Amino acid sequence: MHILGKSLSWFIVVLAIPAVLLTGQMFQVRNSWIKQVEELNKNYARVEKNLSENQSTLSKLQAQLQRGELGWGRYWYDVHVERNPAQLDLLSADVGTTQGLQQGMTVYAFGPNRAATSEFIFIGSFTVSQAQENRVALQPAWRVRLGSPHGPETWQLGPDWRLRELIPSAHKETLNDLDVALTLSDEEHAQKLVNLIKQDELIQASQMHLDLRLIELNGNPDLEAHRRVISQDMIIGLIKATKDQEEIRNHQQVDVDQLRRVLKTTNEEFDRLRAINERLAKSLPGRKLPITAKLPN
Repeated sequence: MHILGKSLSWFIVVLAIPAVLLTGQMFQVRNSWIKQVEELNKNYARVEKNLSENQSTLSKLQAQLQRGELGWGRYWYDVHVERNPAQLDLLSADVGTTQGLQQGMTVYAFGPNRAATSEFIFIGSFTVSQAQENRVALQPAWRVRLGSPHGPETWQLGPDWRLRELIPSAHKETLNDLDVALTLSDEEHAQKLVNLIKQDELIQASQMHLDLRLIELNGNPDLEAHRRVISQDMIIGLIKATKDQEEIRNHQQVDVDQLRRVLKTTNEEFDRLRAINERLAKSLPGRKLPITAKLPN
């Protein structure tokens, strides 16, 4: 064999040793990469499944959100509301024609409810009475009841108010029913106040008549100075006057009883004397009794 061939043979043998070692390492690296690819495929399948479920959930939530916002129209969030110093129920907000509000339109206001569990409470519908670029004046479109549990004194003014252009018809019907119920309640309350006023007037009139009747019965010492021109009964009262008359009657009855007793005694004495006279007259001889001597028994 030629020397060059021998040299190449030995060279191939020398290179075969590291080639075998490198081939083993290559297989190890390939196996690790295959394993990583399999794990990535599994993760991708799992993530793809979760992604599909999340996309379905997102679609449902978006549809639910759209249904929830349906009927509410445009809205304005994070509105700063202040009270008009001239009147409690007149408000001003830091939104205006630049944000789409126009004079004469109606908006529905929701105020923060920091002291309760619900985040917002419905304040009411307002009419835009004045509109500027970045400010509007809001006037209530319903009857405001000052001093009520949810009156303007309880509104928490400041930031975080929300204005909406519309409200769903079902909610609007509920609000209309509540407004009618409140109106009927106000009318009933006003009628009760009228009845209470009338009852108070009747009580006062009754008390006045009672006082007059008590004065009539018990008398009025203040009228003593007018004794000469008014009846004595008005001064001392009917009760005392009746008692005085009863006392006078009792004394008169005693006097009449005494007179009756005297009259009875006198009649008895008269009858006794008449009987004696008749016996004496009969005892006289040949004499007839005069007619005047025969008195009826």
